Amino acid sequence: MALQYGSTHFLHDQDQVLVMSRRYLQEDCWIAINRSPQPAVVNIQLKDLPDSAVKLRNRPASLIKLLGQASAQYLGKGLYRLEIPPYASAVWAHP
Repeated sequence: MALQYGSTHFLHDQDQVLVMSRRYLQEDCWIAINRSPQPAVVNIQLKDLPDSAVKLRNRPASLIKLLGQASAQYLGKGLYRLEIPPYASAVWAHP
């Protein structure tokens, strides 16, 4: 439901790479889009974001990939690393 309804927050917007979160009630999704011919690596630090963008308190830190070929890794202490192939996109959900 978060993909269709709710709020949008931009987590990363540089060059040809966009990462945003969609939030609806208790549901969070992340969407990553790489419009570049080069692979993209994006680090997202949650402590740098407003609480309205991502709320993970008392929830697992891992992301579940719903769609796409990109990868997401939780590095600890609120830091995520996303690797997005050229001209690719991906969608993840928080369990």
